[in-house]
Amino acid sequence: MKTKSLYDLATKEAKKRNPDREKVVAMLKEAHAEGDVRATYALADWHGRGVFFKKNLKKALQYYRIAAKGLNADAMLNLGISYEIGLGGAKPNEKKAFEYYLAAAVQEGECTGRQALIEVMRCFYYGIGVEKNRRLAQMLQAICDRDGIKFEDERDEED
Repeated sequence: MKTKSLYDLATKEAKKRNPDREKVVAMLKEAHAEGDVRATYALADWHGRGVFFKKNLKKALQYYRIAAKGLNADAMLNLGISYEIGLGGAKPNEKKAFEYYLAAAVQEGECTGRQALIEVMRCFYYGIGVEKNRRLAQMLQAICDRDGIKFEDERDEED
């Protein structure tokens, strides 16, 4: 079986009313072993949310790192979040967080790229992992506004 079809079969099985958990996990692990970063991301996400596995943020972080090396935008966004706030045993590192947000944002066609663009804008606005640059943040905000990407942040403005 090709990696793509293993991943597709696993996600199809997972969406059933009564999925065969062992079958889903086995197919995803095999697809991951064959290098399908979608499967790697699914394993990360499911460990992180406690779907088909006991919630394990440290394990999720390991899979996110592997998927990010395979240029998975979702994994990059999640790694950015993990490094910004220190999830799953990631040592807080705002510079790494910014780098992962930026890498996710530049991937075209990814819905996650839209969310990552907001994170990049926020980083420039507040100076998170990068020098504060309100002018650039405003330019990114204009792009978000043009594209209908909503940004809501309840933090107080810091000058």
